Amino acid sequence: MAALFTTPKRNDKTSGAHFVEPDLRRRTLLAHGSWRRVTRRIVVGAVCALTVSSLLMPSISLAAEWVDVGGVRHEAAAGPTGDAAGTWSWDGADDMKLNGYNGGAIEAAGKLNVSYEGNNTVTNDDGRGIKVKDGANENAELNIQGDASSTLNVTSSRDAITSVGNINIDGAGTVNATSTEHDAIDAGGDVTIKGSGNVNATGDSDGIRADGNITIDNSGTVTAKATEDQGIDANENLIIKGGGKVEASSIEDNAI
Repeated sequence: MAALFTTPKRNDKTSGAHFVEPDLRRRTLLAHGSWRRVTRRIVVGAVCALTVSSLLMPSISLAAEWVDVGGVRHEAAAGPTGDAAGTWSWDGADDMKLNGYNGGAIEAAGKLNVSYEGNNTVTNDDGRGIKVKDGANENAELNIQGDASSTLNVTSSRDAITSVGNINIDGAGTVNATSTEHDAIDAGGDVTIKGSGNVNATGDSDGIRADGNITIDNSGTVTAKATEDQGIDANENLIIKGGGKVEASSIEDNAI
């Protein structure tokens, strides 16, 4: 009689061999848990690497790379400069101070902070008054701030006060910007006027114009006058608040 042989199965308890193996659901959970742990480690490692690299990288501070005052260019590499009378000075980086300045156009590449005291006059009959453009490594930004009882008068044939980037006017002084052929205040970015001072912008084209937002948030008076175009011309949003007084007018177009 032939003997019968059967191959023991893993779930056959009577076979004498025992095989311990997790069920399918448990194997799946274990696999997912392992991947979660691996993923967490990868993410944490990446964050740590980015943090360390950011700490090791040199910090970049926005500053003017050069300024041109009355047709004479001054490089940041040469360090601080100014005139002998002290009517203007530049620290070779961000800050320019005007104190009784009466001269030609001021131009810069990068970021420029202009603070003024006393009575100051910038005149250019054949171009722009105060202009900030992009530098080789820095984006344009123009900040103007004056003390109470101080005045900054800017008169030019083209844009009186202009920046490829943002323009911020602050403080308690008075800014008078006048253009005989173009805009009084013109920004490729946003224009923000705040503080307690007064701003008078009179342009043959626009009074105050921005490719971005125009925000007026001050307790003083802002007057924008235009001949051919708008008194206030915001390509995006116009925000007026702060309790001050805002007047806009145009001879041939809309006030706002």
